[in-house]
Order: sequence, then C-alpha cells, then structure tokens
Amino acid sequence: MKAAPYAPLTARPLSKAAQDLCDAVLAEALGAIGERPLNKRKLAFAALVPDLIERDPQDRGGWVGRPLSSNSFNGRDIGYKPFDKVFWAAEGHGLIEVVVGTSRFAKSSFTDRGWVPMKGQATRFRATDSLRQRFADAGITRDTWSEHFARVAPVRAPLAPAVVLRASSERNGRETLKGRDMPLPKSDPKCIEAVDRMERINAYLAAQTFAPMESVRLQRVFNRGDAPDFDWNQGGRISGPHTNMKKKTERPFITINGEATVELDFRSCHLTILSGLGHLPGIELPEDPYAVEGIPRAVVKAWVTMALSYGRRHTRWPTEAVTDMAKDGIDLRKDYPIRKTIDAILKVLPILPEGDEGVALGLGWADLQFIESEIILSAMETLAFKHDVSSLPVHDCLIVPDKVKGLAKDVLRDSFKDKVGIIPVVD
Repeated sequence: MKAAPYAPLTARPLSKAAQDLCDAVLAEALGAIGERPLNKRKLAFAALVPDLIERDPQDRGGWVGRPLSSNSFNGRDIGYKPFDKVFWAAEGHGLIEVVVGTSRFAKSSFTDRGWVPMKGQATRFRATDSLRQRFADAGITRDTWSEHFARVAPVRAPLAPAVVLRASSERNGRETLKGRDMPLPKSDPKCIEAVDRMERINAYLAAQTFAPMESVRLQRVFNRGDAPDFDWNQGGRISGPHTNMKKKTERPFITINGEATVELDFRSCHLTILSGLGHLPGIELPEDPYAVEGIPRAVVKAWVTMALSYGRRHTRWPTEAVTDMAKDGIDLRKDYPIRKTIDAILKVLPILPEGDEGVALGLGWADLQFIESEIILSAMETLAFKHDVSSLPVHDCLIVPDKVKGLAKDVLRDSFKDKVGIIPVVD
C-alpha cells in the first residue's frame, strides 16, 4: 500500500461503452445518497475509474494514492468539490476501498517549537471486486484498457489574475458586502508595476515545490478602487492556496522544497505601524499591547482590530465577534459589556479619544493593510531574489523554511524599518 503509484486522474473514456457505463454507475452511487450526476461530477468519476481499472489487483493489491485536499486540485479541470462528492459516494456504494491519509510530526530539539513536520501518508484507494466485475461484464478490463480509455494532457484551468482591483464595500443593514471586482486599468503605470511584481514572484514560486499544495500562485487584492483618492495604496493583501489553512492544525505541516517551515509574524503589526508613522503621539506601546488586567487577550485584540477598522468607539459587539469568541467559551455581551470593556482597554492603550464621536486614527484599515502588504512583499522579494529563499505570506506573517528563520527575521525587520521607520518585534 505504501508503494502505491500516484493516481493522476488524467485518463478519460475513449469508447462510448466506457463513458455510458461510468455515467450509469455514478448515477446509482449518487442516487443512493440523494444526489444527482452533474456534469462536473461525471467528469471527475470518468477520470477516477481508468486509474482504478488500470491497476492489476495482483500487483500489491491494486492500490493507488493521491492527496485529497482541496489544494491538490488547484488549477485542474477536475474540481475538488465534484471529486470529493463522487469519491465518497463511490466508497459508500461499495465501489472503492479507501484508507484515509494522515499527517505526522516528530519531536525535535533543533527547533523552537520542539517538533518538525514529517512526510505524511496520502490517501490510498483501490477498486473493489464489485466495480471491476461491473466493468468486466461490459468487456472493460485491465487487458482491454487502451481500447476504452486514453491518457490526455491535463487541462489546466485559466490562471487566476495576479492582481485584483475591488470597489469599496457596501453596507446592507448590519451586513457588509464585499466590493465588486473592477477592471484593471492596464495602461496605468502603477497597475503595470503591481502586476509585474506579482508575476515575477509567482514565476519564482512556480519553480519551487510545496506540500500539501501541489503549486502556489499568489494574488494581491487592492481595495477601494472607486475612491476618489485611490492611488494603488489601499488594501493589497496577498493570498494563496495556503492562506485559509488552519493556523494550528494545518499550516505547521506546510513544507517548502521538502523543508519543514516556521511561521514568523510581527507583534502588534498595525499598532506598531501607527506608532512608527507618528499616528499614536504620546503613546508608548507596552511589550504586549493586548495585555489588560481582567480581560482575556483575545477580547482585547478583537476590540483593537475593530477600532483600527472602524476608527471610532463601537456601541455594541458585532455579531461576528460574538460568534468567534463563543468558540473559545467567551460570552462577549454578557461577560464583557462593550462600554465598560472599551474604557478599561483605553486606560492601557489610549488609541481613541474620549467620547463616542470623532475618528482618531490617521490611517484607515485599507491604508494599514497596504503598508503591511508592502512590508511582506518586499521581504519576499529580498528573500527570493537576493537569497534564493522561498516564502509564503499570510497577511502580516511569513512562512519560511525553518533552517533560515534567522535570516528571514532580519529581512522582515529591515523591510518594516524601511517602510515605517522603526524596528518591530518579530516572533
């Protein structure tokens, strides 16, 4: 099983008999769970079957394997969701046997975290006798495989744009709606520069290897593109297939060129930017600005994030914040009344004036995100083109190979100082 070959999903039915049977078998499997054989699901199943039938059950059990994470389907014509649906429907219908993959890590005295990610085991699967017999009854076997199936060059989905421009977000009652995508002004020199920078870093990353992602293509999103004062200096955060991975349970297992990684981040990034650029006069940031006696650090950080985004005092806890804190057993509205909580935080961190009116901060959330993204992108460029070191951004964090974390910290500090004027703390 461990030596099972990779299932590339690059074969397609060549004969009408194979295509019709794939469709019929899939319809049965999906029908058993109340689902329909949509076209994308048919394509996914018709790519799975040839890899199963091609394997000789006498050769190490006929197993094949591949990662089943959403990232492993990026850029392919077979989508993760359709494949996931037909794969588990086939398993539930007795058509395939599955051994779910695992991730592993091992203790190590060579890293600050005390452990390092190890190579895991991709999911293994094989055709059951029932599936093989169903196709054999139609004359479709391993021996006649080439008469009914053929390998094709994998069809890649169009590359996502490296730069996206969005209009300002809009309010619909209490809901904030994401700004609409705007066409790029391709003759604008600053737009050209932004695209060129992202395409250059993407070209560098395309030559590297990552896991569990098969490939990485980054995208930078600028915001408030319809604002009168927009000058390619709003938003600009960078994302990729790794960005939405869970910080504690998924991102630690990312490897770059086969190397274990570590995640470096700026301590109190936006507050430090405001301080360095002179927007917090008379305020000396404590070592941990989020440490307020009697209030959990997570609650303090949540409110500071809200204040930096909104620019003034809130009169109630937003539903999203209440929901997020409830996951950690914190009842914001009951245990931490908004007015009393803000007053306590402002005694330690007076980033807003007294009273409920007036915007105190000289920079809004989009300004802060742009400066943050410029710091991160500049650090990535220095690491890549000066030191040949690959990295992955996550907002104000940078994932780098563990063995070069000392160099990466120095580069991050230098990049921050160049943009803001002070040296930050990098954890």
